[in-house]
Amino acid sequence: MNESNGFYSIKSANTLIILGNGFDLNCKLASRFSDYFKEKAILIKNAIYKSDNDHICDNIWDLLLYLAFYDENEFGRIFSKTNKKDILWMDVESLIEKIVLHTCPFVEGKPTYFSVIGDAFNFCNINLFDYSHVNILRRFFSSKNLKKPLYAPDYLYEQLLEFERQFKEYLLRQLSESRLYKIYAKRLLNQLVFENEIFSLISFNYTLPFSSTLDHVTSCNIHGTVDSDAIIGFDSSKLKIDRIPGIQLSKSWQKMNLELPRYDLPNKKYIKNIRVYGHSLGAQDYAYFHAIFDYYNLYDGDVILTFCYTNYGKTEQENIRIRNEYITKIHNLLNDYTINSGKESKVRTIISKLQIENRLRILSIPNM
Repeated sequence: MNESNGFYSIKSANTLIILGNGFDLNCKLASRFSDYFKEKAILIKNAIYKSDNDHICDNIWDLLLYLAFYDENEFGRIFSKTNKKDILWMDVESLIEKIVLHTCPFVEGKPTYFSVIGDAFNFCNINLFDYSHVNILRRFFSSKNLKKPLYAPDYLYEQLLEFERQFKEYLLRQLSESRLYKIYAKRLLNQLVFENEIFSLISFNYTLPFSSTLDHVTSCNIHGTVDSDAIIGFDSSKLKIDRIPGIQLSKSWQKMNLELPRYDLPNKKYIKNIRVYGHSLGAQDYAYFHAIFDYYNLYDGDVILTFCYTNYGKTEQENIRIRNEYITKIHNLLNDYTINSGKESKVRTIISKLQIENRLRILSIPNM
């Protein structure tokens, strides 16, 4: 123990806990994208079908997310093309990436409001939009009465910052109304940390469920917090070009533009366990997992990698589906890691190797 401050030294931590939004959901916090957006979706839908009113909403991202994920036209609900039953935050970030990569490179130098959505063909070619949406977007911009030409990447970035601010305010309201959140959080943490473990915690959430005076905890909110800035964006690590218009909408660019508290990963010679819970394991966060796996030499080392999940289905069949989908995500993450870390020849062996060495585990955590 570090006697100077009463905390265990991060260097001696033997377990790294990684939390995703499923942690907050199990603590009964309404932090899903669908929780946040459901009222907005109703308001936008009502405004779109009022032909006498051009004002649809205040934020371009609210409109784009509605059109991509909620709107219904003569062909049915557009989001159904993805064959998903619910919309996750990783879907939001994937949409940001598609819009940036498919529209921003084509708009440089175009001085009209339409430059914000790019050329109509490229915009609709993302396959999450329809040509019927062009007139809706025109209505949105005509209601703004904009006085100066818009450069799409800058405008999209400014609007994303406002979107992040509004989501942060929503989370703060949810936290203020949830009296049991921190109680559930401590109970759930006890399910994830075994006896006598000294741990460090990385959270992909924006919440701060644990007191800074809680022994054993050194933590990092990888994308900011409700007390500072909340970062929402796409993963730029796989871009094949050095610079694209709209790079400021990536997570890495936004993080560089903020003064986030410093966090050092626990010393690699002490870490024996990496335990992941409540994370969607979406591709937008692969870069973080790759960096962690590399740092702790996952393939050739002795770290035990445990993925934890909660059965929240109403039937046994639904819980089987949840587990199977989660195992598929783990499989995809580990294969992507080997491909993109210079170990492509080991893609076919990493999972078998971890299993044979008893270093890959899947653990069910009770529903709070």
